[in-house]
Amino acid sequence: MQLPDSVRKILNEPLNQIAFLLFLFQAVFVSAHCDQYDQKAFNAICDFIFEHGIGNAYKCTVFNYPPLICYPLYLFGKLQGNIQNIDRYFYLFKLFALLFDYIGALIMVVLVGNSKNKIFLLLFMVLNPAFIYNSYCWGQVDSVLSCLVLLSFVSLYREKLLWAVLFFVLAINFKVQAIVFFPPLLLMGLYKFWGKLKARDVLGALLTALLAEVIIVVPFLITGETGSVVKAFAGSVDFFPVTDISASNLWFLLFGEQAIKTSDQLQWMFITYKHWGLLIFATTSFFALYPLFAAWLSKVFRRKEIMIDLNNILGAFAIIPLVFFFFNTQMHERYCHPAFFFIAPFAFATRRYFLFVLMCIAYFGSMERVVDFFYFPNDGILIFNQRFMAIEYFSTIILLFYFLYRDFLKLQMKKTYERQTS
Repeated sequence: MQLPDSVRKILNEPLNQIAFLLFLFQAVFVSAHCDQYDQKAFNAICDFIFEHGIGNAYKCTVFNYPPLICYPLYLFGKLQGNIQNIDRYFYLFKLFALLFDYIGALIMVVLVGNSKNKIFLLLFMVLNPAFIYNSYCWGQVDSVLSCLVLLSFVSLYREKLLWAVLFFVLAINFKVQAIVFFPPLLLMGLYKFWGKLKARDVLGALLTALLAEVIIVVPFLITGETGSVVKAFAGSVDFFPVTDISASNLWFLLFGEQAIKTSDQLQWMFITYKHWGLLIFATTSFFALYPLFAAWLSKVFRRKEIMIDLNNILGAFAIIPLVFFFFNTQMHERYCHPAFFFIAPFAFATRRYFLFVLMCIAYFGSMERVVDFFYFPNDGILIFNQRFMAIEYFSTIILLFYFLYRDFLKLQMKKTYERQTS
């Protein structure tokens, strides 16, 4: 059978071949070690879905996630064939999330567009214990959310609206945290499509979103569990109403070890800590997105065009999950994971590799401090110090803002100079 030319091109690409071989190598040595609650909960959910079906997943006492994660769990259970095999080999479910690390890494390498360094950049990510820790060591699935958001971003940047909508619907149905990317994706869509879209394009995007959502929730419609799906979305906050769970963020800097015991309903200047976090997050998000906002407004009012490039947009998108994680209350250490998928291409394309390295050190320290996967004999060393990690995260945010605005202003000056000399 003759393979399509597009498929043969993908298979013949050396970068893809190297990625495939590395994935197989890591799959062979994937570790069964992980005693964390979430890993055991995923295992219990997989058992339950295997016995009772996807449509009854919300009857499982430990299942409170959006619906899309049911499908890979169901598939894994079917492949194992029985409960005993599911429990024995559930650690292999880590490979599902690892696959999305690889897909994301390949997309990021393409975004950077440097053919000379693309193999090095791929290795820099997929052999990096910080980048793959979430999936390969812990068994979490934040890489799936991150990759789906990145795919939505790339589709939108390339003006593939229906694909962008589809990937975002999948992301929001996988983890509710994807909602923080809705405003920047919407703004990016307005910028890319302003003056181009017709009514049928908007209708097509809405129908795509609706159809994708209906397909995802069909099993729950059949069993009458749609209310549980809605509850999973609406009730995804306030499980732990404290200032900091394990995030090593602003609230740890303020309260130290007491942050996990400090209610986020306490007030300062008549505003709760929770709402202070949301306010700072909203403010910093506005400033992160201002260059893109200004570029869109220049299109709307058809005045002097404000220039913005891919690196500016990547920098803004890298900031959004970091400020969400750093300033809000009730944060886990892994909630900043999507930032990797935008910091990496931004840092690589602008040759600011230290930004990616700084993020890696902070993230690895925060994850290992919780999971203790490597059993380091001295967990009191500096990289595992929560205050140090919080300073690293804050430094990364400050540096991203600095480079975002410096590059943006340089772009405007270059455009002005070209206009004056033409």
